[in-house]
Amino acid sequence: MTLPTTQRLTRRITLKVAAAAAALPLVHIRSGRAAGKVSVAFWDHWVPSGNDVMKKQVDAWAQKNQVEVQADFITAVGQKNLITIAAEAQAKTGHDVQAFPTWEVHNNAALIEPIDDVVQRLTAKYGPFNQVCEYLGKIKGHWLGVPTSSGTQYKGPCGRISILKEKAGL
Repeated sequence: MTLPTTQRLTRRITLKVAAAAAALPLVHIRSGRAAGKVSVAFWDHWVPSGNDVMKKQVDAWAQKNQVEVQADFITAVGQKNLITIAAEAQAKTGHDVQAFPTWEVHNNAALIEPIDDVVQRLTAKYGPFNQVCEYLGKIKGHWLGVPTSSGTQYKGPCGRISILKEKAGL
């Protein structure tokens, strides 16, 4: 084995190195799907078109954020959604995000990462959650679940008061 010989630093070598260094950032230009891939588990809705509506919302978010989303709809028949949550928790692998039924946040609290930062951004924009949502989603001072009306008992209002006053005279 021979050792490499040292080269003299010439203008030509300097220009090559400078050109390569200048071109390097071009390799990392953000392109479609550059933000990555995420897998999400939703409750398989019993209303025939329920999953279609959720899928449209997921697809719109994915396109806006340039993320590839694998959305799985898991049935509650035979408690398969609860079995999936337990199996993925035990295996410490599975979906990146799961829609939990109401009490599952409490049942799995020791295995869930806090999402205080997410809830803080949501409440800063939309206002605070009610006490029921806080009771069900916040444990030992930390938010472990984002309240949602899909597949849970977090039931939001069905209409805005301002529209009910205007349209219904209430």
